[in-house]
Amino acid sequence: MSGQSENENIPSRECFDRRGFVLEEHISLEELEGLEPKFFEDFIKFVIDKDTNKVAVGMEVHKSAEVFFGRNHGNLYGGNIYFDGSIIYTSTLNIAKNLEYWEKKHPAGLLKKKIPFQGNPRIITDDELIEIIDATLFSWIEMEKNQ
Repeated sequence: MSGQSENENIPSRECFDRRGFVLEEHISLEELEGLEPKFFEDFIKFVIDKDTNKVAVGMEVHKSAEVFFGRNHGNLYGGNIYFDGSIIYTSTLNIAKNLEYWEKKHPAGLLKKKIPFQGNPRIITDDELIEIIDATLFSWIEMEKNQ
């Protein structure tokens, strides 16, 4: 095999490992579901680089995508795309940026314990930031978002 599967958009098992890979062409949700190796039965992890509008998918752990975008990169956001079209914006990559983003929007110096993260700072809940992430995701992945 030359590194490509029958569908040129889907990298074969030879092309990526636990770190996933950066999308170079558009891909559909169905194609994402068919990727191997599959670490999770009902979803695939993603990481976006907000600065370059690049998307990495297929990693076992979100942090693994740092190999593509840089270890100290400040604009990486992660989440999970479920094969039913729903997206959960949760990743350890989001914690520091979630706090920064909240503090920029609310410069009154609120105590961090008052930040509305629904008890989990890994989850992005800010609608403006979710729109930015979605714009990047949907520029690469052909899918309809299911809420």
